[in-house]
Amino acid sequence: MGEKKTDSVTRRATGGDGRVAWAVRQLESISLHHEKGELVGSEPELLERLGVSRPTLRQAAKVAAAARMISVRPGVHGGYYAERPTAKDSIRMPARYLRLQGATLRHVHEMSTQLFPGLAALATRCKDERLWDRLTALRSSLAGRPGEADDVRAIIESEVALGLLLAEMTTNPLHLLVQHILFEFGDLEQELKFYRDEEDRRCTRELQVRLCDAVLARDEEQTRAAAAARLHMLGEWIDRYGPGALGRPRQQAGAPRLNIGEKA
Repeated sequence: MGEKKTDSVTRRATGGDGRVAWAVRQLESISLHHEKGELVGSEPELLERLGVSRPTLRQAAKVAAAARMISVRPGVHGGYYAERPTAKDSIRMPARYLRLQGATLRHVHEMSTQLFPGLAALATRCKDERLWDRLTALRSSLAGRPGEADDVRAIIESEVALGLLLAEMTTNPLHLLVQHILFEFGDLEQELKFYRDEEDRRCTRELQVRLCDAVLARDEEQTRAAAAARLHMLGEWIDRYGPGALGRPRQQAGAPRLNIGEKA
């Protein structure tokens, strides 16, 4: 089946020869009008509806399927079915995109410096008592275990738990999504050497408890200060371990390379 002729308006909308991209948008739009798992249409029906060739439709379906918006099922009851990406799917894709664009933890830190103190301050206005109870419980758990007693993964998990809970307390889903993406991006940095030093873990835990106390006191000014102190510490680590913040210590010509945790 060949491509149907299109008028100039449709051609501009599809980007000229960008029929695959246009077909992807159409498939995703159609999917959104169906519940997950519902039949969107058979291949012949969609070929007729979209007015594209079979190769174009199948190529577009692969893109839409990769985005978890469409699934293609073969067989007697086969066809195109509506799908939905999971929260994890939605988070991983932009985190990986950032890596492909050359983003580093320094970029994440610059953004967090602008965003996180305000986010934490908003958390002090939370009206959900269940979230306050969760913060109280988290604070007790953190205060009951010195940071140096945790391993690297445990201290990172506590950082994630605190950041995501405060974002949830803002009741703004965008804050929560951005925090998820930033933490996912950080987790992708497999060479990251933060928290290897016991003193770093001890300082992290002290700042975690300080931030919890400020939020629990509903003190926006102290909350902003505690959040800023946490970010200042992270900024110092980024400076200490190199421009890319990937655990490569910045060194002068001729200076020996130091591993994190070693003393000069």
